[in-house]
Amino acid sequence: MDPNNADNTNVANPNGDEQQRRVLGSYSAPTADLYGKSIVVPPIAANNFGLKPQLVTLTNGVNLEVNYMGSATRNPNNDPYSKTYNQGWRNHPNFRWREQPQRPQNFNHNSQGGFHQNNFNNHHFQSSQQVTSQPQQNNDLEAIKISFRQETRPSINNLEIQMGQLATKVNEIDQMTTNSLPGNTVPCESHHNQTSLSSQPSLASVPSLNKNYHYSCSNYSTASYNCIATLKGHNYYTSSLTLSAKFLYSGSSDREIRSWSKQSLLTTTNNIVLAGKGAVKSLVVHSDKLFSAHQDNKIRVWKITNNINNHHDHEQKYTRLATLPTLSDRVSKILLPKNHVRIRRHKKSTWVHHVDAVSCLALSHDGALLYSASWDRTIKIWRTRDFACLESVINAHDDAINAVAVSNDGRVYTGSADKRIKVWKKKGGGQGVVGEKSKSKNKHYLVDTLEKHKSGINALALNGDGSLLYSGACDRSILLWAKKEEDKEGEGGDGKMVVVGALRGHGKSILCLVVVMDFVVSGSEDKTIRVWRGFGGREYTCVAVLEGHRGPIKSLTAMVDHNHDDPSQASMVVYSGSLDCDIKVWKVFVPLP
Repeated sequence: MDPNNADNTNVANPNGDEQQRRVLGSYSAPTADLYGKSIVVPPIAANNFGLKPQLVTLTNGVNLEVNYMGSATRNPNNDPYSKTYNQGWRNHPNFRWREQPQRPQNFNHNSQGGFHQNNFNNHHFQSSQQVTSQPQQNNDLEAIKISFRQETRPSINNLEIQMGQLATKVNEIDQMTTNSLPGNTVPCESHHNQTSLSSQPSLASVPSLNKNYHYSCSNYSTASYNCIATLKGHNYYTSSLTLSAKFLYSGSSDREIRSWSKQSLLTTTNNIVLAGKGAVKSLVVHSDKLFSAHQDNKIRVWKITNNINNHHDHEQKYTRLATLPTLSDRVSKILLPKNHVRIRRHKKSTWVHHVDAVSCLALSHDGALLYSASWDRTIKIWRTRDFACLESVINAHDDAINAVAVSNDGRVYTGSADKRIKVWKKKGGGQGVVGEKSKSKNKHYLVDTLEKHKSGINALALNGDGSLLYSGACDRSILLWAKKEEDKEGEGGDGKMVVVGALRGHGKSILCLVVVMDFVVSGSEDKTIRVWRGFGGREYTCVAVLEGHRGPIKSLTAMVDHNHDDPSQASMVVYSGSLDCDIKVWKVFVPLP
């Protein structure tokens, strides 16, 4: 390039002592013989900024313009000599307040400390390019949206059609189920197949008590059952069931207690009572008193009165007698420091209080004592005559207690989420027992610990004489425990129990158990009820699988059907409560051997 063609431009002298202000203007295109060739622009120092030699390619018909800060055609927004705020500098990385991505540290600084002009020009060019490409980005984004709608619309339409078909099918199934339940006899063989009879893989170390399956299948067709009624009334799932002479009592998870006439299977608004907070966890009946355990850590006692002024025999009246612990118990225990026990790191309570949900209740054989177990890992014994708390076993288990059963000889069995069953007996003082008379001979102590289950225990049941114990757990097995023959009470032994075997068939957790005569009835999370028949206490067969509930079976109770006149069959009535909020009444007929 010829510097003589530049206007008002002095020759740059980077090595000179005197630095003058120089302005680099516009250069006209060189001669035609240089088009298409590359020339090197020499380094220039101007306005304290340095330019290194640049390779420039010349094209025909285009004037080469070199714009630089301080040029005559400079952008007003980038004018370094403006008396106003320079708006162009706000986009410069050195003048931004917000955090910027870390730049490479390979800056080329000149002797005067200025930054390289190429960095600024490149950044300015990129910013301009981003601004000019924004409309194009918006157009691309709109095109992507339109394409996405076109691609997904068929899939959405298909999904809507499938959901409609599924809803129609569910309604048809519900209608068929509702129309087929009342009083309709369902043949057993229509519900059972070889798969449902097969043993589920659980507790391989415990031998199975299930009788030969070929024998079971041959006798299955002779067993039958009817679902004679579906009791609807609870809006939430049924958490507990119990029977009295004429009534069935049900507790639900919405703190509601109802009574149903066993004869008419009816209930009225007068037979409903609301109490406490949370679910009704357990119910037991003694004489004219109903005991209810609640999730709010309390036990309530109700007096049951039949409505004799009404001609209907299915109406009752509830009157609350007490809430345990009673006021007298609380006042008498709170004054003495020895009656306080630690329940948390910085909290204490009197030993008569449950500090977590009361999960289960059981009565002694004579009805004089009420046993309550809780998720707070304690067992408490109450006197049913005056509702006084007689004893509390602290830290009975390492985890929440879910089940309690009391035998005729006074032994108490508790099942816990710690996978253990513990046996307690009233004889002398024992460790972990708290009471006003800790040295009394009437306190319970630990007799034995039964360990075979591999998961938390949910249910316990005893046979009539207390010689057999059944336990159900989340491992899908029902274990049978029996007293040692050489360790019976009459022979000086302590009556310890050993595992005999397991009943297998349920596909999920065992949630509830009940024993009637030689039959064991089990309810499971797999929505089925199984009826097991024992032969000599060492061999069992599943004689019926009751299906019809739409949710896990949470509670069971059963009784012998004394109205059945056929001497060749044993008949019993089973009441089942489920998470589907329904209570079903079943009649099971099993031929006698």
